Amino acid sequence: GTDDYALTGDMAASIPQGAHTVSWGLKAGTASGWDAYMWSGPAGSQPYQYHRALIATGTTAYTQLRDSAGASLGVTNTTQYPALNDGTWQHWCYTCTATSSSTGSIVVYVDGQAEITRTGAPAWLSTSDFVIYLARWGTYNGDYAACNIAEVTVWDYELSGTQVANLWNSGTVTNPQDTTGISTDPVHYWRMGSNMSGSTTVLDEIGSVDLELYNGATTSTDVPT
Repeated sequence: GTDDYALTGDMAASIPQGAHTVSWGLKAGTASGWDAYMWSGPAGSQPYQYHRALIATGTTAYTQLRDSAGASLGVTNTTQYPALNDGTWQHWCYTCTATSSSTGSIVVYVDGQAEITRTGAPAWLSTSDFVIYLARWGTYNGDYAACNIAEVTVWDYELSGTQVANLWNSGTVTNPQDTTGISTDPVHYWRMGSNMSGSTTVLDEIGSVDLELYNGATTSTDVPT
């Protein structure tokens, strides 16, 4: 569809203003334009505060941050990663070290390689939800992405570069708990196609925060292998 997307429930209880890692498989459409979004941060009345966004189109990936007043902290981009819209599954991952008491860094990895490093990233407001929008630009209803997303996984700590590489190179693609070099299990995991409740709710394999599909988003048999 043109406006379908996925949205997790609130994870603030399991990631209370702390370091975290988000990993997912991505297969973008081959059309030009905005091909993929991954947006994490608060929802509700403060949609643009303390958010970090990963946007990818064609041959460029961006991260964008905002502070507690909603002001932009700027954009960092790279053009070095594999072409997004090549029709193949890729592994994307970002890590964040920001806490309630200090800013931190964000590193974006594609297929096990660090592609973007951004310093000065703040944590989110302690009073805000922490959610992940997939294939939608946060609460803004004007930008959606044509892509497949699978194996969405969240850890409550920063994975090292070596651990991310292991996740890509030596792990079991469909089981992030079976990965060489990562000894601590994730806190949330959505398989995006199995363990469903009805046709629109993807159950959390590990925690108790489910993910919902909206506006006709559906599951697919096309998954990473």
